[in-house]
Amino acid sequence: MIPVEIALDGLCVARGGRVLFPPITSRISAGAFVAVRGANGAGKSSLLRAMAGLLRPEAGAVQLLRSGQRLGADDARLSCLLLSHEDALKPQRSPRQEAQYWALALGGAPARVEPALSAMDLMAHADMVCQHLSAGQKRRAALMRLALTDRPVWLLDEPIANVDGAGRTRLESLVEGHRARGGIVLAALHEAWAVRDAAVIALGAA
Repeated sequence: MIPVEIALDGLCVARGGRVLFPPITSRISAGAFVAVRGANGAGKSSLLRAMAGLLRPEAGAVQLLRSGQRLGADDARLSCLLLSHEDALKPQRSPRQEAQYWALALGGAPARVEPALSAMDLMAHADMVCQHLSAGQKRRAALMRLALTDRPVWLLDEPIANVDGAGRTRLESLVEGHRARGGIVLAALHEAWAVRDAAVIALGAA
């Protein structure tokens, strides 16, 4: 993984013609964890989608920088991994099949599949179809994608929802390992999550 920095320059997002939050200007360094907080409807998910290049900002810009040089749009998108608050699992696929699919889709190596299953404690259920997994197991199967790629920017929408204590500990280990390699994590959060040296982007009414 080659680390990047993120520059937000007067970024704001609109939905249905309404600007969701005041312009955000910030510089996010390699290794940072940023909690994105705000009330329901404040625009947390929309902010993450804009940063992933999936939503056009109403104003301002998101720039990803490598060694001080701005990345092009395609390279910037391929530097980000967005995980929705929805699990997005195929009901008839197993966690192993999901891992195999996402390793290919995200440009990871097949050799990552087994370690990713182990990282989220899914080996005992690796071949059970996802529709028979518990809510916590489904969430861990979704979060397993983090271990399948070296994309430097993780954009996580409610990552600890439906995750039990053991699962949260495993997720925290993945997050800290990613940060230690220079990765950036932005997480939209409702719940409290104590993360080392966390910064906060608080979204209020525009």
